[in-house]
Amino acid sequence: MSSEPEPIIDHPAQPGWQPGGLSVASPQRVEALQQHLAACGEGPEVGLQAVDLLAIQLDSYRLTHERDNVGRLRLGPLGMAVYEHLAGRPEHFSEYIHWFGAVATRALLRRDHAYAFNSMALELAGCRQLGYWDAARQLDTAVRRIPEQFRAMSADIAVRPPEAGSSNYRLHPLYDDVQPDYRFRYAGVRHRQPVLDIREGYYERVWVYRQAVGLLVLGQLEPEARRSIVTAYEAAGPEHGAANNTPAATIAGRVFERALADWTERAIIPIGTQYIMRVGPLQPEAGQDISQPDQ
Repeated sequence: MSSEPEPIIDHPAQPGWQPGGLSVASPQRVEALQQHLAACGEGPEVGLQAVDLLAIQLDSYRLTHERDNVGRLRLGPLGMAVYEHLAGRPEHFSEYIHWFGAVATRALLRRDHAYAFNSMALELAGCRQLGYWDAARQLDTAVRRIPEQFRAMSADIAVRPPEAGSSNYRLHPLYDDVQPDYRFRYAGVRHRQPVLDIREGYYERVWVYRQAVGLLVLGQLEPEARRSIVTAYEAAGPEHGAANNTPAATIAGRVFERALADWTERAIIPIGTQYIMRVGPLQPEAGQDISQPDQ
């Protein structure tokens, strides 16, 4: 499913932005999802419910965490005006990152130590895919222009690929299933990868991550892969959903990585993509794993 025009790049700070799920999708997109699920041998009604549920969860996550992290910054009226002007605008990505690096660093340096956090994170921008892989193309292209934007802004800001960190995966099932080798038919999969390391001066350092969320359709996996995910998930127990890079999440994450490289992978339905900025810890040690921002 890749023929529909690309959607507008969005952000939770945009006026009127709210969790929407499939309610924000066009009738043509919903019909295409139905056809895709039917072609996969899945029940379109239950499959659409799974897409809608995961999309609403992702939208709610974006909105809640954005509000929480903006609250941590303790912005005044002017700071909020700047935030609302820059957030989610590709033409201002470098300016937004530079501004965030400064205010987040100051917030961390002055923070009340009763706060249980040592980093700050905000969303740079995102897009709702809802089944269309190339819906993220416009967003990805805009992010690739960030180094060029910074070169035009200042020679004192270094932009490079991350020195450390690897892919980060999370998995959570959405529906139980009566078939013995399924246990669950659909699951949400999150893939997160650091893409940029931006530095200015001694303290100010911003990492940018690409986060993608997809719906894993277990019926489209080879039986051995499906059983491996279900067995690993059940062995991990009820705490599985709160942890990153568990065995089941890693197996599912590898499927997601193949899908990101080859959009013909039918076991993953893309739900949304976001880029997240993070500052902190302020003095990271050499070799520190930066693949897990506080979001």
